[in-house]
Amino acid sequence: MAVVSRENILKMDKPLKRFFRRILLSFINIFISAKIQDPNSGFRIFKKDLAMTFFPFLCNTFSFTTSITIFAMGEGYFVCYVPTNYTERTGISKVRHFRDSLRMIQLIMQGITFFNPVKFYLMLSALLVFFVALPAAALTTLGWSSLALQYVIIGSASTLLLGLGVMVDILRISSTYAIDKNKRLTAEADASD
Repeated sequence: MAVVSRENILKMDKPLKRFFRRILLSFINIFISAKIQDPNSGFRIFKKDLAMTFFPFLCNTFSFTTSITIFAMGEGYFVCYVPTNYTERTGISKVRHFRDSLRMIQLIMQGITFFNPVKFYLMLSALLVFFVALPAAALTTLGWSSLALQYVIIGSASTLLLGLGVMVDILRISSTYAIDKNKRLTAEADASD
């Protein structure tokens, strides 16, 4: 896949969007273990077979470009970036930042858990320590033991449910992926006969 990388996109963004774009790029590059330069660039060339390989995982909206990049990189496909300068867009963007960003985060998490579930669960464990264990320890130190216990129970249960939900989603995607792959292989065998 060849992707046009918008070299000056951060300079064109408004400060808040620039901040969140940098976080997104850092997050993706850390957890995918690849150098993804512009995950949202829609100017790309790839074979239909590449998209069909990951079809069960791909989003049919704004996040399609991000998800195909993550899955291609996760499976070790060749991805080449061609740098270009971006000019200011005229007209109104159809992107709904909040809704589309949440969907993109969901797809990134699916990519991470499908290709490297250990990274996802390590990240989940770190979040549990940072957002549940440390605040509970602080509450206990302040003498609010019962509140700390409630906080630990609710935080641990929420984290457990999130982890289980992600695992079930990956099992769903994996079975769909296997079924689609078998259908494609059968169709190719029938076509060659």
